[in-house]
Amino acid sequence: MTQLRSPETPDAYLIAVQGDLTSWTGRLGELEMHIEQDPRYGQVTTLTGPVRDQAELFGILNTIYELHLPLLRLKTLKAPKQAEEAA
Repeated sequence: MTQLRSPETPDAYLIAVQGDLTSWTGRLGELEMHIEQDPRYGQVTTLTGPVRDQAELFGILNTIYELHLPLLRLKTLKAPKQAEEAA
């Protein structure tokens, strides 16, 4: 079943990246940052929080790409209210 997206209700995302993004906090919107050591990937930065729209998401992903950091995970954490009500 296809979920409908609404510009009025931003999605929340979890984005995990191999490496350190602390110096890029200003370019990553309102995302919360958590850094931990992983036995397989070394230092992993996890970003979580709301992303207003696809343009903002692409901007965040483009920043990660420009830094040549491997993207480990990208996950939607909550669906928009309209899709939840339709279910």
